[in-house]
Amino acid sequence: MNIQSAEVKKVINCCIPVANVKESAEWYVKHLGCQYEGELTDDHTFLRLSSGPDLDLIRVDEVIQLRQNGWVIPSINFHCDDAKVLHESLKVNGIQVEEIVDHSWVGLSFEMYDLNGNKIIVWQANI
Repeated sequence: MNIQSAEVKKVINCCIPVANVKESAEWYVKHLGCQYEGELTDDHTFLRLSSGPDLDLIRVDEVIQLRQNGWVIPSINFHCDDAKVLHESLKVNGIQVEEIVDHSWVGLSFEMYDLNGNKIIVWQANI
C-alpha cells in the first residue's frame, strides 16, 4: 500500500442547505456569479465557481443556523477580488450584508446571508 495515496488531497464540493433548490440556485447564479454544473433537481444541484470546489445545494426540511456563544457560524467563506464592489452590488440588490471590516494586513471581509439565512463571509485578501 502506498501511504501517499491514502491521504485526502482537496475539497471537491461544499454542501449548502436550502429550502428550495431552484430558487436558491438562481440566487447564487445571479448574485455571486456561479454557473450550473450538472442536473437541477428538486433535491439538489451543483454550482461551479470560477475556481475551487463546487457548491452542492441540497434541499433540507429545515435550514438551521449553527451558533457558538450567540455568534452565527458561517456556512462557507468565499474569496473575491474586490470586496467593496461586490458589497455595493449585493447591497443595491437588497441582499442582507453587514459592514466591511478592514483586517489591516490580512484584508477586507464582510458577512452576508443568502435567501435561506445561511451566513456567508466574503474575503478580499491582501496578497
